[in-house]
Amino acid sequence: MDEVIDKYISNALQINYKTIKTTPITGGCINQCYKIQNKKHKFFVKINQIKFLKMFEKEAFSLQQIKKSNTIKVPEVISHGTDKNNNTSFLILEHIDLKNSGDSIKLGENIAKLHNKKYPKFGFDENNFIGLSSQINIYKKNWIEFYRKNRLLKQLKLLQQKTGTINLQNLYTICDNLSQFFESYQPYPSLLHGDLWSGNYGFDNKGQPIIFDPASYYGDRETDLAMSELFGGFSQEFYASYNRVLPLDDGYKVRKNLYNLYHILNHFNLFGGGYANQANTMMEDLLSQIK
Repeated sequence: MDEVIDKYISNALQINYKTIKTTPITGGCINQCYKIQNKKHKFFVKINQIKFLKMFEKEAFSLQQIKKSNTIKVPEVISHGTDKNNNTSFLILEHIDLKNSGDSIKLGENIAKLHNKKYPKFGFDENNFIGLSSQINIYKKNWIEFYRKNRLLKQLKLLQQKTGTINLQNLYTICDNLSQFFESYQPYPSLLHGDLWSGNYGFDNKGQPIIFDPASYYGDRETDLAMSELFGGFSQEFYASYNRVLPLDDGYKVRKNLYNLYHILNHFNLFGGGYANQANTMMEDLLSQIK
């Protein structure tokens, strides 16, 4: 495997690279991850079965689009490919020694700058993945239509294949009345990280913020902020600095439940368990807002 990855690195960077040390990196639940290095270079490599190549290609594309925005640092994409002899695929990135603490104010400011750039339509040039679930990004001019069809109804279709612990009628009612959550708010298409929880950001040795593992598309910026609150792990300095650059609408307090419902439904479709109760509670709260 090392020889194949070494060849991809050598071709991508036009150098003669050979790995002399491989160190496993723990923390992820989908891929096997390693730091590989020689005396001059270090790289971060994700490895999985060959069928996951598309997932790596989509992640690489998202990282490249965020990099092009010139707003916040992401790991440099080196290459991706397959080792058919070992039935594996891989993604090779710049290796960054990540720290848990750093400039949270800058993190908030940079995410706001990422969100502040406006794009023509909601969607993305490619469909991609949220965790192991496919994520549909077909372009729409209307955000409500995009979110209903490409996010909530996509999860509902998966739910219909499972036994009934989630109230599907409540989900249908929310989808039918989605416009009520946007009566005084018109989102614009922002480039999103798409999976902005605390496990997907860190800081370099200088304390500068870095985001990674994106599931990007052009959508309402509130979805990223909502996701950041779902599992915690972001500081008050982060939210304060974000709001100084790009203040949130008052209706965000209600819509964050609407946006996190997508992630909780996806977690239930992937993992089952207690996410059903959480989803049902969220839907009851949302239904109470419908006239």
